[in-house]
Amino acid sequence: MNLDSIALLTIDDTSISLGTVLRYYQLSGRLLPWIRDIVEQHITFTEIQHRDDLNVTLAEVEQAAVEIRVQQKLADAATFQQWLNSQGMNYDIFQNRIVLNLKLEKLKLKIAAPNLQSLFDQQKALLDQVEVTCIVLAEEAYAHRLKAQIHETNDFDRVLSEYAVADPLKVSVMKSAIRFGQLPENVREALRTAEVGGLIGPIEMEQRWCLFRVEQFLPAVLEGQLQRSLEDRLFQQWLAERAQEVSVKLGAPSDSLPPTSTSVMPTAA
Repeated sequence: MNLDSIALLTIDDTSISLGTVLRYYQLSGRLLPWIRDIVEQHITFTEIQHRDDLNVTLAEVEQAAVEIRVQQKLADAATFQQWLNSQGMNYDIFQNRIVLNLKLEKLKLKIAAPNLQSLFDQQKALLDQVEVTCIVLAEEAYAHRLKAQIHETNDFDRVLSEYAVADPLKVSVMKSAIRFGQLPENVREALRTAEVGGLIGPIEMEQRWCLFRVEQFLPAVLEGQLQRSLEDRLFQQWLAERAQEVSVKLGAPSDSLPPTSTSVMPTAA
């Protein structure tokens, strides 16, 4: 088989061969990521086909279809049909895509389940959250002066408001919950040992000086978005391990590669 003899696309009446497409991807630096994606899709689809514990019910498919139409604002039949056309699908393909996605989610759960709790336990210290009020100041001396005045008056809100009003270009305030793993190590350690209501800093961050007041600690719970994130991580690890075990070449086993191509062994993305 000659890959240059296989027409893949026609652009402006010009036939583009599979070999040409592969060379385009190689020269643009996207060949290996593209092949890795194909390998991972193949591994995933093969696993789904070989398992008998990923059953999907008609009710699940119908519910997923309704949710997609609501999210995409496709309640109107004509609008929905236009959307299907824009996606290159008919309704059967739309349903098949839903079934595949539902089975993929079930596969992720099956793959992740044996190691999910242990991963959560290992990472919990980084997954815990702390809600803080972060005061960002332009000058270190200004930060020390603000902190001292807060301690002297014991009136955080009033002092902070006065400073912010007096010089808004030098002071900005943010309040949010953040996972310890997302914080710089020096900030993380300082906050971890602080008490609720405690004022930490000033700490230099990106040429600014930050004061942190701890509002509350929020222990991580293995549920919701966090659980799905860990399940995705475990599934990607499994996928990367499986991808390392397969041998990949372009074309049939006896084919030679198109000019300028090389054999590849996919690695984890």
